[in-house]
Amino acid sequence: MVWCVGLVTLALAILQVHSQYEPNTWINRDGRFYVNVNQTLVDDFSFDQSRYAASWYTGQLSWNREINQGWSNIALGRNNEHYPKHSWILPVLATPLFVAFGLLGTLFFNVLGIGLAGAGLYRFARSFLRPESAAAATIVFLFATSIREYMYDYHIDVLMLAAFSLALACAVTGRAFVVGMLCATLVVIRPTTLMLALPMAALLSERDARRSFLRAIGGALLVFAVVGGVNAWLFGRPWWVGYNRVLIVEHGVPRVESATDVFTVAFDEGIKRLWSGTYGLRDRFTIMGVAGLGLPWLLVKRTRYALAAITTAAISLVVFARYEYEGDRFHWLAIALFVPALGAVPELASRFLKLSIFRSPARAAIASGVMAVLVVVAPAFADPHLETILPTTSFTRELFKNISTELYLPAALYLLNVFAFSIGVARIFTTRIPALGAAIGVGVLFIEPLRTMLAANDLRVLSFGAAGLCLFFAFSRQRIVAAPFLVAALLLLSVDIALLIAKVFVVAGLLVLAARFFAKSLTTQRRSWFAVASLTVLLFVAGTARLASARGEREHLSSHDVVRRARAFAGTVPCDFLAWEHMSWECSHIDHGVYDMVGLALPNGVTVQGSVVAMVVIPTASYGGVRTLVARMHGSSRFHLTWATPDGQRGGVRMTVFINNRQVDLIETSLDESPIQERIFATGQASNAHMEIKIEVRPSAGRSNALVAVDGYFE
Repeated sequence: MVWCVGLVTLALAILQVHSQYEPNTWINRDGRFYVNVNQTLVDDFSFDQSRYAASWYTGQLSWNREINQGWSNIALGRNNEHYPKHSWILPVLATPLFVAFGLLGTLFFNVLGIGLAGAGLYRFARSFLRPESAAAATIVFLFATSIREYMYDYHIDVLMLAAFSLALACAVTGRAFVVGMLCATLVVIRPTTLMLALPMAALLSERDARRSFLRAIGGALLVFAVVGGVNAWLFGRPWWVGYNRVLIVEHGVPRVESATDVFTVAFDEGIKRLWSGTYGLRDRFTIMGVAGLGLPWLLVKRTRYALAAITTAAISLVVFARYEYEGDRFHWLAIALFVPALGAVPELASRFLKLSIFRSPARAAIASGVMAVLVVVAPAFADPHLETILPTTSFTRELFKNISTELYLPAALYLLNVFAFSIGVARIFTTRIPALGAAIGVGVLFIEPLRTMLAANDLRVLSFGAAGLCLFFAFSRQRIVAAPFLVAALLLLSVDIALLIAKVFVVAGLLVLAARFFAKSLTTQRRSWFAVASLTVLLFVAGTARLASARGEREHLSSHDVVRRARAFAGTVPCDFLAWEHMSWECSHIDHGVYDMVGLALPNGVTVQGSVVAMVVIPTASYGGVRTLVARMHGSSRFHLTWATPDGQRGGVRMTVFINNRQVDLIETSLDESPIQERIFATGQASNAHMEIKIEVRPSAGRSNALVAVDGYFE
């Protein structure tokens, strides 16, 4: 059941990501730097990052006299190498998928992390709650908070959440050695996670404390030994990581600084920013305030653990209030400790009010009707003059605003309605595993596709429909009787919504069937490790086959690999920062848009006369200077060059073409949009020779900024 809920979580995450998908666009913020490491590992089996942004630290670029830790992505190695500042653990673990699927493998890895987090959190919460409550709380935590925004990403915090969730699951099942390994991994990624030792110790102490602690320490020492050896090789000390050796520039002079130097914010200012800033917990984890209603229950049921969780959350607030860089993601792990308290709310309400659908279907249906009425009146709480309607604190006012605009209906009552709805779904599709119904029922209310559809539908209609469904589920003892009502109600609400929920069940069902098939062969820990190793080898084999197939295809200037290996310059300034989301070479602080960079201009690409074509954009440099593209390709005796002025862009450039440093042509392009044109050049070289293509672009007389799109290939 644990992995079934995990796979339902994965299915929901896949649908969430699918609704946002555009080529390359999930590579954001630090994701760029992690992909750089993936690429150097595949190309050179090295962590060295000298090919990316080295000019920031060594060149005189007019803007780089001051580079702080927020801008730097480099750590100085023991022999002055440029190694990644960010943890190398994420790209190392993701490399098998990167090899097998290319850049898309990084998105697969991130989504897989969400699935693992769902499995781990469910198993952890299950030790406190009934299955359906544990499943509902897990999905609410992952999909009704800002964590959902990071699913379409490639981010270290998703990996950390997955590792921590699995550690919690292992702690409540007595696998202390694995707990030690996972917690040590978290510590070497981010040392501040040492604060999580308190709740972990509380959980481990519930089962043969002495033996559990010794085994956990053994697992941690194993990880520390391996990672310490790598860190000593990279940075000269086993306890040093990239954050201890961040390369910055001060007054034009490079120097090394430690991340420990950036905990300098005044505490009162930091707490205010942490609560209500750009990434304020008040707005991004609003629904977790409901967990406060279940906290007294948690204190009574598992006092030692509850106290440790509260202490850890307090430490997290104190530590990161002083951190210069803001982010709700720094608190994910501490907040995850309260998932059982969140799930306790509908469970306690169900027991206290005797509304469990298994004991009193009529009362459950009535409760759903009450919820529908609340949906109708909830918008009143969004009144801009709320303080004149209801005397309340700032927190309550913001809570009600979020409730009405983000579908977070009033506190525990909303969770109770979701709980009843989920059980209703479970009764139709599953009679023995209500946790799956709870996971799916809650999940479809929060994933982006449904939220988008709700913007075009009446929320009150949907809510009455949900209440009606619960009523039908409650009074229908036979699944065959209730199923037609389900289909009819969904179709009345929206055909699109009905199809979306059908997709959830299909995807989740296929994943669950696959899990049951593989679970039979993974009955022991040894077989599980063997399966993971076999899958890793299979991914590398698939990746090797993919790369071999790509080498057999004709190279184009516009192919990803050629663009990735190319060099670009604005005048004499090297453009050595690869913006993976645009597949373009960026001259930082000089380029200010996708069409100001040399590359493929993703996700929209290049449009010529109404059709999207595979071409490389080469703009003139800022203020009308020269821009240069240098690419190495496998050549032959003839080179075909094509060019055009893209739709909606300014043309009028002088394009000088060199092959192996020999000028072969000077082309003046049209001032306006133009069709694709072609010229063929004789190279005088044999087939499969390595050749260098250099294209210099200047604005035509009287122009300041312009661009041209080019492509080319050897026969």
